Amino acid sequence: MANYSTGELAKKVGVSIRTIQYYDRRQLLSPAKLSEAGRRVYTDHELEQLELITFLKSLGLSLNNIKELLNSPNFDEVLQTLLNQEELQLKQKIKQQEDTLKTIGEIKHWLTDQIPITPNSFIGIEESIRRRRSLTRKRSALFVFGGLIDILEILAIWYGISSSNWWGVVAAFCPIIVAVAIAVYAYYRSVEYVCPQCEAYFKPAFGEFFWAKHSPKTRWLGCPNCDYEGYCVEI
Repeated sequence: MANYSTGELAKKVGVSIRTIQYYDRRQLLSPAKLSEAGRRVYTDHELEQLELITFLKSLGLSLNNIKELLNSPNFDEVLQTLLNQEELQLKQKIKQQEDTLKTIGEIKHWLTDQIPITPNSFIGIEESIRRRRSLTRKRSALFVFGGLIDILEILAIWYGISSSNWWGVVAAFCPIIVAVAIAVYAYYRSVEYVCPQCEAYFKPAFGEFFWAKHSPKTRWLGCPNCDYEGYCVEI
């Protein structure tokens, strides 16, 4: 078993010599023995105990609490409970930090998309981010819906060509058109737009929305708050 002086022990654990001497006075950490010159001598046992004391102190326990814990007859059970609670708190902190990182990422996407963020609008940023995530889900659903409509259209045309029953094709296209109209209108009601010039939020008339040229995240619209006409950002 290795022997350590006070300085060597302090260096191994990363604490000061005065800290070890103070723990000795508080009867938290006693040396294994004294040398012939009267110096404290520590072994691996005291090293492990000091590491434990340092760890428990990092959890926020006072020295009195640590002393009581070390002298407790059910030390293992108390330590296990303490570690379980600390683990739970750390997981909660990690979850909060992950949520914060996610929010930061969302805001950076906003800035990339040139969505204006002002001190006043930043107050409601959480709600805006929630709406943006909801909009992403709706876009995905609309994309899947569009794919299914394309398949139905191809099947209807194939049926018309193979059977020469074009009235059947017309009959098949009627509910498809109605379904598309309902989906587009539902999407229209769920979105708003931001003018890049005056930073106003607005909802265009359905006709303007429907016929406007657009990209996946922008649409060519006229802002009702200013004279701007061009691509506005969808939110």
